Amino acid sequence: MKKNMTRKGFTLIELLAVIVILGILLAIAIPSVTKYINESKKKTYITNVQTYARTAMYQADIGTFKHPVNKDDASIISFSAITPYLQQGGLTSPYGKAFDQDSSFVVIVNTGSAEDPKYKSFIAAIDEDGYGIGTGTGEDATAQAILYDELKMDNIVQVSSGTGVEMPTLNGSISLESDQYSGEYHITSVDTE
Repeated sequence: MKKNMTRKGFTLIELLAVIVILGILLAIAIPSVTKYINESKKKTYITNVQTYARTAMYQADIGTFKHPVNKDDASIISFSAITPYLQQGGLTSPYGKAFDQDSSFVVIVNTGSAEDPKYKSFIAAIDEDGYGIGTGTGEDATAQAILYDELKMDNIVQVSSGTGVEMPTLNGSISLESDQYSGEYHITSVDTE
């Protein structure tokens, strides 16, 4: 005679097999999701700081801030001075921390002449956790002002010392390097508020 057996649940082996399969799927998925989230934060960081630079250039064009007049002159505009003119965003990085107000600024340089000015902008930014614009990786990451047109995802780094580029003072100078424009620029204007 056959016994009529009805199953009411899963066996321990079946449950363990499901748990192992889920564990393998999570082990594959978590690094991919983490990488995607980090890349998204870097892209957002670049978009945000470029918005600061575009806003600074526009506000200089309409007279809110000063453009540098002579060749190799520079104007410094802090993020705190630019923030009121942003249509949205500002104050915090995509990593959720406030931008360091002493190390987050836009530098507008005149690479032309007084008669035929050519303005370029460099961006320096870092947040309270040390995420900012710079070069290098790991322990060798350093903060640096980068030319607007040359900013890429590799330039978003976590600076181990947590310190950014110090904002220069009026009549001081700043040394900037890029693939196109490098040199020492004389600071003729500083807007901080």
